[in-house]
This record gives sequence, structure tokens and C-alpha cells, in this order.
Amino acid sequence: TFNREDVIERALMSALGQTYDNYEIVIVDDGSTDNTKKLLEPYLSEKVRLIEHSENRGTTSARNTLLDNARGEWIAFLSSDDELYPEAVETIMQMALEFPDVNWFCAHMIDVENGEYACGSENAGYMTKGLMTRPNNGCNESWYIAKKDAIGDERFIEGLNTFESEWQLRIADNLTKYFINKPLYIYHTEYDNRVSKSYENGTNTKSYDEQWLTVIKENPNYLIERIKNGLGGDFAWVIQLLKDAGEDQLAQKQAGIAKQHGIEVHQFVSSDTKIEVSFFESL
Repeated sequence: TFNREDVIERALMSALGQTYDNYEIVIVDDGSTDNTKKLLEPYLSEKVRLIEHSENRGTTSARNTLLDNARGEWIAFLSSDDELYPEAVETIMQMALEFPDVNWFCAHMIDVENGEYACGSENAGYMTKGLMTRPNNGCNESWYIAKKDAIGDERFIEGLNTFESEWQLRIADNLTKYFINKPLYIYHTEYDNRVSKSYENGTNTKSYDEQWLTVIKENPNYLIERIKNGLGGDFAWVIQLLKDAGEDQLAQKQAGIAKQHGIEVHQFVSSDTKIEVSFFESL
């Protein structure tokens, strides 16, 4: 959470109101400057722990703190401006008993504004390997609970508030996923500064292009893994972005990765001397 004094209690009460009670709640206050901590103090206990960041470091940093401090066998994230259905955790824990090979359960998030599912998929059951699961069980916008040992030591790239897919791609080979066709998470969209939709969170002001550059520097195989997993991607755009940033060696490396995987990238100079880039996918 970060400066969510108006909604933090709603999120917390939805977690405390679960019909399954063998769980802990770990709250990371990501440098709030409002009354968030004061509101939380009456709820703190052995079961409800508060960890404070001395300054705002962003959503991904807060999630890493959660992962580093969680004591349970399973992990779930809850943004402080959203809610869980009362039966959310119990539903998935019952499914875990029925399907012991599964280490990543997904379920619908419902948009409180229009009552619609965030992803629209109605295909319950085992999901195909990879991050995206098209054509069957095609649902990336879903709430999930994952086994901690499936996540291992993989963490989010600090300083980014987007690109959760980059983290998921790194653990995709470890996952056996199952989709539950019912809403278990209430997704609030009425805020302009939503936690999960904002490219900026507090002091983090990296632009979209800057975040892409950070991701490619940290994980040069990110773009090809996105394409393999059905997320799409544009090598041409990324290569040009790297060149514009003066990262010529990284641009060459991306061109080499594209060629290695059968993606032909063409560059040419248009009549008005601007660089135009196109590519052909042949995966």
C-alpha cells in the first residue's frame, strides 16, 4: 500500500473476512505519508504484520518485500484498493487438495464499475504452459495464488511498476496452472491512480520507454519470451528504442536474438530520411 488511507481498511477487512483462516497477512507500507499506518495499528497481531519502507520504492519493490517475508506455503497479492471475495482463499485451497500437481491457481477478477470479468475467459481447467494460454484458457488478467517454492528466489525488477509479465516469464517453466471460472477478486477501477494501472507510484517517475530499457538490460531474452508466450512484441521498435538511447550493443544483441529465432528484422531509410523499421515473425 502507498497513501491509501481512504481504502486500506476495506482491503484489509476483505482479507480478514476469509472463510479459510490458516493464513497470514503481510502488509508493506511503501513509504506512506498519510494516516495509513495509524489506521492499520489496531489490526496488527501475530497474524497481521506490517513492514514499512522508509521511502516510496514502488509496487515491484513492495512485492519483493512481501515475497522475502512471507512464511506461508502459498502466496497471493492484494492491492490495497481492491478486495477479495470471502471464499477466495478457501476455494483455491480446496482446489489444491483436488489437484496436488498444480502450483498456480487463477480465478476471475470482476470490475466493480461494470460487473464484467477482467479477462472474459470461461474456460476452466488446466492451462497450457507459458505465460499466456491462448487459444484455450486465454486469461492473463486474473487473480492468482502461487506456491512459494514455484516462485523460488525470482523477484521483480526493482523500480518498475509495470512488466509483471517479465517476472512471470522467468518462472513460467516451473508452473502448472489451473483456471477457476468464477470471480474471487474485486477489481476497483474508479481511481485515477490505481496501484496496478499506474506507470508511476509516488517517487517512481520512469517513463514507459525507460521501463522497457530497464527490462531489456536486466533480461535480454524478455522480448523473445513474450512472443513465444503469446504476448506479442516488436523487435523493430525495441531495437530502435535501444539505438535512440545510445545502447548500440544491446540493439545488436536484440537483432541477433531475433535472427536466432527466425524473426527477420528489416530497417530502411524512408524518403524523408526518417528510420522506419518493420519485422516479420516466423516462430
